[in-house]
Amino acid sequence: MFIGWMGPNGLKTHYLLRAEIDTRAGALALTGNEEANLLFIQKVKRETKHLHLFMALQDQYERVTPDMVHKTGSQILFGGPRDVNFWSICIRKGLVKPERWRVLETSIHKEKEKEDIIHKDPFLKDNSGLPLSVRHNGRQFPVGDSTRFCAGDEVAYIILIEHAEKVHKYLRAMGWQQITSDGNKAFTVSQCPLPSGMG
Repeated sequence: MFIGWMGPNGLKTHYLLRAEIDTRAGALALTGNEEANLLFIQKVKRETKHLHLFMALQDQYERVTPDMVHKTGSQILFGGPRDVNFWSICIRKGLVKPERWRVLETSIHKEKEKEDIIHKDPFLKDNSGLPLSVRHNGRQFPVGDSTRFCAGDEVAYIILIEHAEKVHKYLRAMGWQQITSDGNKAFTVSQCPLPSGMG
């Protein structure tokens, strides 16, 4: 199990201990403030050893670069920089739907469909969706920028509803198969805001 970013309190050792960070498989820093995300990851790294670290990096990074993230031993969540605030709004407004896909092949193989595909990008960096997690050999992890998808992997996404048809065509052309057409039965997408004075 991973522990997520806990707001301003997440930078205090006391709160990391209360969250039992030493028993977790890793930590996620997922806010729209990439500097705070970086501070949280650095703090967790100082307090613990051998954790999987992931942090969100804004789409147009200015103060925090991918190199700075990687120097902490962290991966960039979702496979690359994303606008966390945009996705948060889309989730709140119900503009996304959860989906699961199975990797059947790891390369695009149909010549005709190759022409329709601009990027060979399972991370959907065109902002039509977000890859959340990958299940590989029975173990599930967040998707980071060093994630490599293999045949048999299951990938959980949230997809912008308005781009769903395009995403489906794209992933199928890559040799992937949707696991269920009713993603809401597979998992849900929700937010749980915590009061700032909590703790």
